Amino acid sequence: LQVSKPFTQYRNIVFAPHSYTHFFTFGDWPPTYRLSLDSAWFEANLMGAAVLVTEYGGSASSPDKVGNITNQLDSHRGTSGTMWTWKENGNWGLFDSPLEPSAPNGPLKNVRLQIHSRIYARAVAGGILEDSFDQFSGAFRLRADAGVGWKQPTEVYVPAHLGAGEPTVSGMAKL
Repeated sequence: LQVSKPFTQYRNIVFAPHSYTHFFTFGDWPPTYRLSLDSAWFEANLMGAAVLVTEYGGSASSPDKVGNITNQLDSHRGTSGTMWTWKENGNWGLFDSPLEPSAPNGPLKNVRLQIHSRIYARAVAGGILEDSFDQFSGAFRLRADAGVGWKQPTEVYVPAHLGAGEPTVSGMAKL
C-alpha cells in the first residue's frame, strides 16, 4: 500500500506510471485499461500532479491491446504517453527487420503507424464535451462548447496519412 498526498510546494509536477495492462499483469487484472488510467489519475490528483504515462506498449501482434491503451490515453483528459520499443527490430518495435544488413531499421510496421499516429485537438476553443479517435477507421470526433463571443480557433492535428478525407464541421463551427 502507498499513501499518495501532496509532497511538494512546486507546481506543474507529473506522476509518471507505466501502463502495461494485460502484458505484465497477472491474468486479467486489472480488468480494463480504463481502470489502469483511472488509478493513475486518482493517485496524481491526491499528489496535486498531472499524468504522463512514461511507458506503455505491447506486441505488434496485439494491436487491439495497444490500441485500447492509446484510446484510454485519449479519453482520460488527453493523457500523454510514450511508447516503449524493445530491440527495435523485435515484435515490440516500430520497424520490421532491415532489408539490408547495413540499414539501421527496416520498413515501418503499418499497424504501429495506424495505432500511434493519431488525429487530436492541439488547442480547443472552450471546453471539450467529447473527444474520440478510432485508430482502426481513422474517424475523429470532437465536440466543444466555446460559448458566445469566443474568438480563439480550435486547432486539430491530422497526420498526413490520414488527411485524404474531407473534414466536416457542424453547429456554429467554421472550417
